[in-house]
Amino acid sequence: MFRIIKTFSQLIEENWKLKIIAFWILSFLPRKILFFLQHNITNRSSKKILTLDSDWLFILEKINELNSDNDIKLLEFGAGRNLAQNIYLALSHKKLRQSVVDLNPMLNEKLTLQAYYQICKLLNKKPMNNFNNIKELLNLLKIDYLAPLDISSFLTKEKFDVCISKDTIEHIPKKNLYKIFKNLKTLIKKDGLLISCVDYSDHYSHTFKHLSPVNFLKYNSFHWFFFNPPNHFQNRIRHNELIKILKDCNFTQYEERLEKIDDLNFNVSKKYREFKLEELLTVRSQILSKNNI
Repeated sequence: MFRIIKTFSQLIEENWKLKIIAFWILSFLPRKILFFLQHNITNRSSKKILTLDSDWLFILEKINELNSDNDIKLLEFGAGRNLAQNIYLALSHKKLRQSVVDLNPMLNEKLTLQAYYQICKLLNKKPMNNFNNIKELLNLLKIDYLAPLDISSFLTKEKFDVCISKDTIEHIPKKNLYKIFKNLKTLIKKDGLLISCVDYSDHYSHTFKHLSPVNFLKYNSFHWFFFNPPNHFQNRIRHNELIKILKDCNFTQYEERLEKIDDLNFNVSKKYREFKLEELLTVRSQILSKNNI
């Protein structure tokens, strides 16, 4: 049976539209089944951390610029399964206290421990051994994991020096982003930082290299609905749209670093023809905003 599943999985990995069908089927099943397949069949959830992510380095750079003598309170929404980014930041900045929010409780103990030891190795740090479980490790790293919790309705008297997100914004419906950023205004200190690292590319192109990184711009909203199952949701937001949302929510942009592809080799759908070419070609961004209004 396992071999049959493995063979079927390989077929899916060779055809992106078959993969969409698989995602739709899995969207009606418990989330843990998708994780089991990704962890044990496709190995997508258990890849080794071999290098330090450029977004991690950007976030740490901006945190270091705060140059605070006190503890720095950090909030993240959309942390994922292994908290690798949070572990890296904790090991790199001793004054950091992190509150990590996720809409669904996705944290996996095995993957988190793997990430911890792999990042220690990359940073040439000796791993701690005075913990018995993942909760104790996170406590030592000053990471508070909060899930399930909706960041758009998160209420606390605590104010944060910085809020971060990585590869999360592109998976949230655009109408919900307004609610999230408006709530973040109340959670971030005056002059506090909002750091957004966003992947604007078609995520199917990550696996299927023959697809353009912006292949999804071909499709109108009706057709895209069928290509966009809820457990692999992509909002197709473009950089200029996100900047407008941030400005509408009274965040001021101070810095942005963009990654673009060279050209388009297809006609985009009518919905995207009013966009400037450079807006369509942008596939990643690192955005530093401030809550100073």
